[in-house]
Amino acid sequence: MDKKLRKYNSEFRNNLKQKINKLTEKVDLLAIYDIIQKSNITTNRNGIYFDLNKLDDTTIENLAIFLQEKFDTTILPNNERMVYQSYSKDNLESLDGPKLSNQERNILKKIRQHN
Repeated sequence: MDKKLRKYNSEFRNNLKQKINKLTEKVDLLAIYDIIQKSNITTNRNGIYFDLNKLDDTTIENLAIFLQEKFDTTILPNNERMVYQSYSKDNLESLDGPKLSNQERNILKKIRQHN
């Protein structure tokens, strides 16, 4: 018995399912329907059902591309990457060495203010 190898494992497909469950806009759900309608889906009066494990690799790939575009928040509209910037004005965390307690930080802060 020769089994067909899948390109995407069940864990990847489960992650897709979780992202699909987060979708709430009708336009996005219709886009998902357009992607999977060529595959084996079941429809009744309660809704549309499909098994991600039975979808072929090209359909899974198309779903992954759509969901990546939908949920990708790391790139800003002008293609600049987001940069982390601390709200704290003092850079006591940048000191090399062990982690400081609050009391030690306050002592260092007082010393810096006097200088």
